Amino acid sequence: MKKLFFLLITIVAITAVSCDNSLHLTDEWDENTIVYGLLNQDDTTSYIKVTKAFLGEGNAFVFASVRDSSDYYDRISVTLEEWYEGRKIDEFSFSPYEIEDKDDGIFYNPHQTVYAANTLGRLGDSSTYKVVIINASTDTITGETALIDNSFQISSPRDPGFGRLPNFGFLNDNPISSATIAWYPVANAYKYYVGGNFHLREITRAGDTLDRTVTWYPIKQVSGSPNANGTYSFAMSATAFFNFIETNIPYSDSEAENFITKRRVGNFDLIFNMAGEEFSNYLDINGPQTSIVQDIPSYTNINNGLGLFSARTSHTVICQVREETKDILNESSKYSYLKFVNW
Repeated sequence: MKKLFFLLITIVAITAVSCDNSLHLTDEWDENTIVYGLLNQDDTTSYIKVTKAFLGEGNAFVFASVRDSSDYYDRISVTLEEWYEGRKIDEFSFSPYEIEDKDDGIFYNPHQTVYAANTLGRLGDSSTYKVVIINASTDTITGETALIDNSFQISSPRDPGFGRLPNFGFLNDNPISSATIAWYPVANAYKYYVGGNFHLREITRAGDTLDRTVTWYPIKQVSGSPNANGTYSFAMSATAFFNFIETNIPYSDSEAENFITKRRVGNFDLIFNMAGEEFSNYLDINGPQTSIVQDIPSYTNINNGLGLFSARTSHTVICQVREETKDILNESSKYSYLKFVNW
């Protein structure tokens, strides 16, 4: 099962809701349904979080600590409908699934309910998906999304084909050296977060071999229109790359670092995480605010409720580090303390 990746947000009070999805949470004991789900056709299991919010007389902190105040469990039905060219062609029933490791906090823990269905190999990126929640206490709640196209093609570093890995890296480590990362647009992807995994192998004083991965995320966020040549791109500077290596490779614990005798450079993965349109809008509205006006509007694409139902996906390009970059790490006295050698 792939890593559970979705938003788990419980809203107690919301003061501003836009357009046709307006709700009045200040009505006494007015129950409102909150929905969060992000579909990815590559996931083994799809999860949707459905919870409830209301205001009433009493202590809100007490309400939050009582599971029944916000958990529906089996008192609702959650289904996912697949639509293609105006016709419903499939339907998935979601069942309550209990998570037992929710973090401590104001809200009840460590247990919580989400709704799950096995969807591996059953979601098509040419269809539209509609979540339908039947709740006897309120109206039917719905939301819909298109999936992000499952095709991804990188432009730079160039894929050499024939089963070989693209070369990624730098000719030198001077400030003007850079490497271009470019890719073609993916249908229904509105925001791209690019990260990286640097792989290495370490030898200890005891003679043990350790395989290690250090993650750099995010390296860059990209959105908006593609370049004139039809790609998205940015330049990664050699300075940023080598700063990342210097900052993250040595262990912070001196004893652990002294236990390592040598290291070898492995591959470098480029990771592209993509957000669907509604997810992208949600991130824009709820991101860091630069305006002096800090009253952030609430965002929802849920009918008769609040929350977010959208799509996400991820693609990894495994690259081999170019020989010139390896030589810099292996042979330059500037980086000798990192213990990289050619072995």
